[in-house]
Amino acid sequence: MSARALAPLVDLLGYARRHLRPGGVALFPKGESYGDELREALDRESFTYELIPSRTDPRAAIIKIDGL
Repeated sequence: MSARALAPLVDLLGYARRHLRPGGVALFPKGESYGDELREALDRESFTYELIPSRTDPRAAIIKIDGL
């Protein structure tokens, strides 16, 4: 789990990869640009994700990522 607005998703994936155990899951709260960040990350890497709608901001989401 990271703080919202910590870094772009592509950077967060690098941080997570160093700390996750095999089979680990990362949760990234992202603001309204989460779609753009997700597309950029998918262009660079392969992973599985699930979008969890934010309860506090209808334009935001939590990106749940595994398969890093």
